[in-house]
Amino acid sequence: MKGLAFTLMVMLFITACQRKPDSDNEHFVQQKTLQAQLDTFLQNNPEIPGIVSSWRLRDNSLIQAASGFANIELKEPMTVYHKMGVASNTKVMTATIILQLHEEGKIKLNDPIGKYLSHEITDNICVLNGISYGNLITIRQLLKHTSGIYDFVDANFINSTLYFPDKNYTPEDLLMYNVCAGQPYFIPGTAGKYHYSSTNYILLGMIIQKITGQPFHIVLRDRIFTPLHLLNSSVWTYEKPAAPLAAGYNNGTDISDDNLSWTWATGGVVSQADEMNLFIKTLLHGYFFKKRETLIAMMQTTTESVDEYGYEYGLGLMKYNFGKGFIAYGHIGSLHGYNSACFYLPLHDASFFVGINRGNAQPFLFDLMGQCYSCVVANYEYNPFQHPPKTSLPFPFL
Repeated sequence: MKGLAFTLMVMLFITACQRKPDSDNEHFVQQKTLQAQLDTFLQNNPEIPGIVSSWRLRDNSLIQAASGFANIELKEPMTVYHKMGVASNTKVMTATIILQLHEEGKIKLNDPIGKYLSHEITDNICVLNGISYGNLITIRQLLKHTSGIYDFVDANFINSTLYFPDKNYTPEDLLMYNVCAGQPYFIPGTAGKYHYSSTNYILLGMIIQKITGQPFHIVLRDRIFTPLHLLNSSVWTYEKPAAPLAAGYNNGTDISDDNLSWTWATGGVVSQADEMNLFIKTLLHGYFFKKRETLIAMMQTTTESVDEYGYEYGLGLMKYNFGKGFIAYGHIGSLHGYNSACFYLPLHDASFFVGINRGNAQPFLFDLMGQCYSCVVANYEYNPFQHPPKTSLPFPFL
């Protein structure tokens, strides 16, 4: 993270000083266009309570808009300052910490998880046809979802959290449910096999705690929130998010006061739109790592991980193709109350966060992503030869 503080100062300086009259006018047009797009989207999809879209552009200027309600009952308008659950975008942060520990020599990605977790866990977490494969699972396989471990976030589990909204879950509780709920999808590391499983990131959170000797939410704060001054970011249950918090709706019911301890290292972060923007842009500029190779490894995806929405998976990062060669790196998140997407576009040197305060909204999310992309940056491509970098930030993709 060397040079991170200086980089952030440069970002703030540029944001304050680089604007010119023409670009100010362009900024105003983009802002109006984005706002109109969000308003139209809600008119066409009245089942969505509220949405927010925030873009941090090449010069770190912001294009942000919000529409609809943060709280339906109170008729509270959604704003870009409302916090919401970012769900599985948390996985990117968990993976970042694991890769930092790898750089520090405290773990190796090809280490078996039994080196860090008890045999009670490894003996039972991946049993297929009466044979335990837990000792074969590596940290790399957890990161890439190639472990074959069953995903504890199934329909029965989600229903149980809705029936018992005050129940507190420990990571051990989640693993116990996992063992009882379903069988592994395949033997760990089977060539060509991939299956997304939030259980992988529960195990990674436990490994982080084992290596650091600190609770996961404290490690997250020390290594990510505090260095970036993300003052509005926290972890559900462990640090109650301060107002304003957008209510998250599941079938019309506000679940934002439920005990969401089960989300933890796999989906427990609550944040604001531009704080997530700043995180993903800083990450993809390489400032959380000492070596460029670490970031490149994080971005390497495999074709077997392509899903129905078209993304590929790397080491905690998704790769998404907007078409015409415009690739984005980040993650999507789905929680029964919130859906979100947070990505960095290297050819634009822009990051964005899109959030919806409703569960079961992934089709809406991808539609909204595409519409926001079209009206903010689709006609702009960053060319390092036409526009030499005006900051000290590296552009590792170009």
